[in-house]
Amino acid sequence: MASPKAFATTALLLSLNLVFFNTVSSNDPAPNCPPPPKTPKHPTPSTPKPKHPPPSTPKPKHPPPYTPKPKHPPPSTPKTKHPPTYTPTPKHPPPSTPKPKHPPPYTPKPKHPPLDPEGPSPLKTPDCLPSPPLTQA
Repeated sequence: MASPKAFATTALLLSLNLVFFNTVSSNDPAPNCPPPPKTPKHPTPSTPKPKHPPPSTPKPKHPPPYTPKPKHPPPSTPKTKHPPTYTPTPKHPPPSTPKPKHPPPYTPKPKHPPLDPEGPSPLKTPDCLPSPPLTQA
C-alpha cells in the first residue's frame, strides 16, 4: 500500500505536467496577454530530463514509540527474616588423617653390609629378607 506522501507527490507531479503541457500545446494566446515572442526555428537542444525520478530508499514506516526509562528502579521484593532450612553440603570433605608437614629426618643406610670375616654363610639371611621360622628338632 502506498504511503500518503508518495500519493501526494505523484498527484502534484501529474497536475504540474497537465498544466505545463496544456499551456505549451495551445497556440491561442490568452486574450489579455501580449503575443508570445517568436522563437527561432531551431532552438538549442536541452539536456533530456529523465522520465521517472530515481527511486528513493524506503524509509521505515514508524519508529517505535519512545518509552521513558524509570528514574528509580522498582522496589525489590522484601526478604524473609528467617534463613532457609536448607544447608548446602561442602563440596570436598576435610581429610580425616592430617598429613605431617615434614617428613622424618633422613638416615642414610650403608650401601653394602659389612663383610663377614668368615665369608658368606648359607644359613644367614640378609637383613632385608624375613627370616625363616625356626623348627625344633
